[in-house]
Amino acid sequence: MGRAVGSPHGWGDGPMTAVLTRARAELRARRASMIALTLLVGIGAATVMTLAAGARRTDTAYPRFARAYKAADVVVYPSFGSEFAILDFNTVARLPQVEATSVQHFFAARDSSLQVVGSDAAGGVSIDRFKILEGKAPNPNSLDEVMVAFDFARLRHLHVGSRLSVTFGVTQNKDLPPMTLRVVGVEASPGEFPPLLGSNNFGNGWIHITPALASSLTAQHVFTFKFLLVRLKHGRADYNAFNDELNALATATAGGKPQLNQSQAPQAANVQRSIHLEAVALWIVAALIALIAVLIFSQLLARQAALDATESPTLLALGMTRWQLWLAGMGRMAVIGVAAAAVGVLGGFFASTLMPVGLARNAEPSTGFSFDPLLLGLIAAGVIVMVLAVAAWPVWKSTRAIAREPARSERPSLVSRTAAAPGFSPPASTGMRLALEAGRGPTEV
Repeated sequence: MGRAVGSPHGWGDGPMTAVLTRARAELRARRASMIALTLLVGIGAATVMTLAAGARRTDTAYPRFARAYKAADVVVYPSFGSEFAILDFNTVARLPQVEATSVQHFFAARDSSLQVVGSDAAGGVSIDRFKILEGKAPNPNSLDEVMVAFDFARLRHLHVGSRLSVTFGVTQNKDLPPMTLRVVGVEASPGEFPPLLGSNNFGNGWIHITPALASSLTAQHVFTFKFLLVRLKHGRADYNAFNDELNALATATAGGKPQLNQSQAPQAANVQRSIHLEAVALWIVAALIALIAVLIFSQLLARQAALDATESPTLLALGMTRWQLWLAGMGRMAVIGVAAAAVGVLGGFFASTLMPVGLARNAEPSTGFSFDPLLLGLIAAGVIVMVLAVAAWPVWKSTRAIAREPARSERPSLVSRTAAAPGFSPPASTGMRLALEAGRGPTEV
């Protein structure tokens, strides 16, 4: 013989059994509408997760890029005149703070915005590595293949296969005939990201040439000078000690003449400020979409709560309390919240390939899918809390209203009386009531 619902005797016959039984029945009966609502909330959650995770990924893109691609911390320049110290680059490379160095050769071009550089074997490998965005690295033995920085390619509308005419200068008054160079790669490298500082004495037209072309230009007496890229063991934290070592070296070898070097930290900070603005914009958009989603979904959840309460009078007559009806309704909302959070996490993960955007996308060292467990977990928890919070009052309200409805006898509302007044056509009267009357029970909004 079956036991009465709510009987305290026996396993599974307590008050919570009625709540769980009712919740399961509603889940089966309203499966389609709950799936639709879950997907809507999940899509909204996925959008917010994608933007928020993208903002965090954007904000950290350049620091991670600098670490992954072994960014130089200091540039040591030649003397540029008798009033400055001439430092031996081999001696500088042996200083205790130094992790790696690369000798770079600058070649003068008539176009002052061009920065044509050749590198030794360490350049692009152990320091200031290249992230190739398009094409490939040039053949070391080629005399016309070059690789250009992405910002220069954007400004000059260059792409793989483009031809670039460069006039190299031998002296201030003598140039070589224009040389046609062929772009085989577009790259991103630390130190080449815009915006460049005003103290940067070179242009932004980075052109990386091959060892063969560098040797050819040197043999043709193109004006050139060497500078040294230095990566420090502890990054910018070692700069002051390294600068002191350079000053001591200048004092010992050049009679105290000043030496020339430039920390790359200000340039990196300038790039980071620019990228940070992009991240802030993504955070703002994510917050706005989250706010809009809460406003929209609160109405949808309230409507769902009203629809789910149509059988409440029967259940109240069978002995269920309003608290049990409320718990059953909140159980259904919890299922929607958890499922929507899961949809959001999956959607945020698969949409992560769209992030980051803008300048940070060129800096991102790990393109493709990205999973931020902390952020996605927090937002998923927020989705569950949001669903329960915005549904709590509508579920309770609908349960309470239905409990009173049989004994309810009220005079027509002001809207009904106004719509029934002479002068209103039937369509106008019906439209006014549908738009302005709240309704009761399953029609309540």
